[in-house]
Amino acid sequence: MNRMARLISVILMGCLFLPQHIPAAEPSLSGNILFSSNHSGNWDLWTVRPDGKKLVQVTHTDGDDLFPSVSPDGKKILYADGRRNLWTMRGDGTDRAMIPLPPGIYAHPTWRRDGKKIAFVKYTVLPSDKGELWQIERHTGGWKEPERLCAYPPMRSYPSYSPDGLELAYAEFRRDKILGVVEEVGIMDLKTGGFRLMTADLADTYHPVWSPKGDQIAYVSNKAGNYDIWILNLKDKTHHSLTRDPSFDGDPVWSPTGQEIAFVSARSGNREIWVISLIGDRLRQITDMKKTSSNPFWVK
Repeated sequence: MNRMARLISVILMGCLFLPQHIPAAEPSLSGNILFSSNHSGNWDLWTVRPDGKKLVQVTHTDGDDLFPSVSPDGKKILYADGRRNLWTMRGDGTDRAMIPLPPGIYAHPTWRRDGKKIAFVKYTVLPSDKGELWQIERHTGGWKEPERLCAYPPMRSYPSYSPDGLELAYAEFRRDKILGVVEEVGIMDLKTGGFRLMTADLADTYHPVWSPKGDQIAYVSNKAGNYDIWILNLKDKTHHSLTRDPSFDGDPVWSPTGQEIAFVSARSGNREIWVISLIGDRLRQITDMKKTSSNPFWVK
């Protein structure tokens, strides 16, 4: 075989082993903490590992992306934009789709544990401020008509489904002439439509989040003088503070195991993401972005 024949043979053999084009796998959200930060100049969504590694910017929009939540199957991010419309998208920021809702101001969206419904708050500014709890159900190919769960007054916000989907924790807001803003944590029975308050702090007590086992609710309160994370044990109705720092601690979310809580704290000078364990109060700082972070969501 002459030189030219050998060269052609080598080229042909090499073609057999050329790497095939394989579409890049969609980044997995599993195990990550998803949150919003204004690090880039506006509010974008980011992910970070619970050990503080692999910080990734998910969205790069010109507007603001807020209040993230992830579907139970880990495939869809639910969030609100700067104009307070609700959207879903894939974990890599693609396939964005607005949820069809009447014109309004929407916030605090959250998935039910089976992924079939989301609850959210609808705010109205004119002729007066009010906030109501709503939910909307998914069906094949889209969404059904939204359903109002409660009418104003009082103003209610921060919905959180119980693990069995039968109840909804919420914050109830009112203004007191002497105390100023007063919020309490309550639970709504989604079958009967009944409400019951779980706190009577006469303080700013809000942002309840149900634990994975359904036996506890974490929430934020300044009833001890500054904003800390508190735990309500639903079995014996006892409350105890999980954090006790002079700086702001808020925006709690449970780890998938229920053994830790991620939250936002200003104790390092900026509102960063921190994690604390329920046993032993072991504490660690997750982000150090030197900007403001908010609303972490811990993905399964």
